[in-house]
Amino acid sequence: METTSRTPETVALREDAPAPATGTVRRAASSVRDSGRQQVTRMQESVRRQPRRWAGASTGVVALVAAVAGAVVWQRNRRQPVGRGARAWQAVTSRFGR
Repeated sequence: METTSRTPETVALREDAPAPATGTVRRAASSVRDSGRQQVTRMQESVRRQPRRWAGASTGVVALVAAVAGAVVWQRNRRQPVGRGARAWQAVTSRFGR
C-alpha cells in the first residue's frame, strides 16, 4: 500500500489539479459544440438536397405516434362499457364484488 506525504509540493500539485482539468473540460465542451454545429449544418444540407426522404421519414414518425396513441385509446375503451346501463351495472357489481 502506498502512502502519500503531505509536503508543500504535493499540496501545491493537488491544488493546481483543478485548473488543468477545467481547461480540459472547456476544450472538450468546445469540441462538442463544434461537432454539434457541424452535424446541424450537415443535416440542414441533407434536408435541402433530399426533401422527399426527410418528409417521408417525418410522415412515418407521425404515423407511428398516431398509431400508438390510437392503440392506447382503443385498449382503454375496451375495458370500459359503452352504454349507460352497462356502466351502471359494472359500478354496482364491482362495488359488491370485492
